[in-house]
Amino acid sequence: MKKVNLSRRAKFFFACIDSNDRVMTMNKKQFDKLDLPMPEVGELTQKEITLALTNQLQMNQRLEFNMWCKKNAPSFFVKLDKLIEMGAKWTKSGLLSIDR
Repeated sequence: MKKVNLSRRAKFFFACIDSNDRVMTMNKKQFDKLDLPMPEVGELTQKEITLALTNQLQMNQRLEFNMWCKKNAPSFFVKLDKLIEMGAKWTKSGLLSIDR
């Protein structure tokens, strides 16, 4: 996962390094198809990403997601899959964090 800091916000990307040592950004589906080992994601980054994705959902979907998390205690990448399945968008152009 790649993070680009902007003024007071951050933009998150799925990325990998190709054989020529270039960083390639991609969307979640492309990232999942690569079947690469999953890197460890910091706790603050997890919170920022989860907040940005849940804010894209309607209130009843947020409640459903929170109840699902409490019931299942999923990993971070499982949470991402669930949020995207519920309608949150994370494209190749990145995910912009919420204003702090």
